[in-house]
Amino acid sequence: MIPKRSEIDHETYQGIPVHVSRAAGRPLIFLIRMIAWETGIWDAVWSHLRGRFSVVNFNFFDTEAARQMATPAEGFARFARHCVDIAQWLGYEQFHLLGWVGGTQVAMRCAIDFPDRVQSCTLLNPHFELPDMRSVQMGNRFKQAILEKDQELYSYYWVMSGLSNEFVESNFDVVKKLVDARLAADRFVLGGTERFMQWARALRTKCVSDEELGRIRVPTLVVAGGLERWSAGPGPTMAKLLHARIPGAAFALIEDAGELVLVEAPEKFLKVLDRFLEGLA
Repeated sequence: MIPKRSEIDHETYQGIPVHVSRAAGRPLIFLIRMIAWETGIWDAVWSHLRGRFSVVNFNFFDTEAARQMATPAEGFARFARHCVDIAQWLGYEQFHLLGWVGGTQVAMRCAIDFPDRVQSCTLLNPHFELPDMRSVQMGNRFKQAILEKDQELYSYYWVMSGLSNEFVESNFDVVKKLVDARLAADRFVLGGTERFMQWARALRTKCVSDEELGRIRVPTLVVAGGLERWSAGPGPTMAKLLHARIPGAAFALIEDAGELVLVEAPEKFLKVLDRFLEGLA
């Protein structure tokens, strides 16, 4: 269900666009993803989450940290700090985190640096460094070669590789809508190939150590789609490796979905998430 415009306030915190649905008396949850809110990736889950939380998302591109990806660990740490500051600005001392793909780097950093502020941390299709990164490096080279020639072609390939063949074949209008939205609103793609690839490499760099992951005590859920169709990641292998390093973390695999599980099977993800959140109570 696409959220109604009346459900979401569009505000600004120190120059950063913030999108929030306030629900009095309910806890706060951050939806964290690098590409812009306007691409619609949260549409299928926003209204459901609004039944349990005040929901907030902000545009990472409009932060100083977005210009620091030459040192990604510092950039992700500053993003995590923004979550704390925006939560306080909204009147919350504590909050939940739902990070998707690149946003999982920020969510992990936040759980490590601010454990007293984070009530739970869900990592959906996380990037994580593999023991042998050669396939990922080749995947990044492939991404770069396509982007330098044709941004639209890259966007189509990215969307289709995140979905099952069956979904693509029967819902190509949805594929086109996602591509059009990304081409119109994703300033990481529109900002030039060199900067985009700096981000792509940063997301696939091990920015948190095993020792730091071993210190996470925030209730954590790692979720992955079972389809591994994009050699640059993320995928179930990365998710399983990360899960093994976080003590007590829960794990769920959604077998017939890929990176874009929030598009293809949001109800399956929400069922897993609701079970995890109810277990916290």
